[in-house]
Amino acid sequence: MRLPNAKMAFMSTLLGLKDAEVISQKLSSINLPTLIVWGENDPVIPIKYASSFVTGINDCRFIKMLGCGHTPYVEMPDKFYKLVYEFLK
Repeated sequence: MRLPNAKMAFMSTLLGLKDAEVISQKLSSINLPTLIVWGENDPVIPIKYASSFVTGINDCRFIKMLGCGHTPYVEMPDKFYKLVYEFLK
């Protein structure tokens, strides 16, 4: 939220989601290997919701990043990069 325009982007996302379908109903249509990386301290979408995402996707790998919030790729970019790189190999 400290980055330029972050608050505006966040509010735009929230406004866009208010009339959206429930995403969990669409997860089963994902037919590709999927990696979910979730920060254990995410204040925006708490980690307690991760299991419904993971179980809803057929070939899903889940990684909980300890010590991270909502943006692991910003908070721990080197670790995040290594996780994604390993998944893509």
